Amino acid sequence: VKFDLARRAEAAGNFPNPAGRLVSTLDDVGRFLLLHRNRGVANGRRLLAPDSLQVLYRAQPATGTGANGYGLGFNVLKADGNGAGVRIRHTGASGTFAQLDFERDYCFVILTQVPQTQTQPFRDRLLRAINAVFAPDNALRGAGKK
Repeated sequence: VKFDLARRAEAAGNFPNPAGRLVSTLDDVGRFLLLHRNRGVANGRRLLAPDSLQVLYRAQPATGTGANGYGLGFNVLKADGNGAGVRIRHTGASGTFAQLDFERDYCFVILTQVPQTQTQPFRDRLLRAINAVFAPDNALRGAGKK
């Protein structure tokens, strides 16, 4: 569906919001996460250097977002010994949620038009279910396990 930028509602005042107003589809956000999961490769072509991406996954000192920190566009939920995020996420004001786990090799996206405060209970249940499936000792993983 085409989005007519000329018809969009302007934010009050002239405050620039570089993180806002992303208009996308589930498939496109999924492809974006796969670009990160594949370390900068999309459709067999290298688009970004892995070192460039690692900068995005490193908590920045001035972010002040608590214990996890915030990289350049991503919350760093878990970092490796060098401080690079191995589990990262991004949340949007309208309930959008995207998470990528490099260690367990999964990513997922939730697109909603509902404030985060309303989607939090659902999101928490979903995260628990996903983490249970991808837990290292999960009986569904590995050959020969029942």
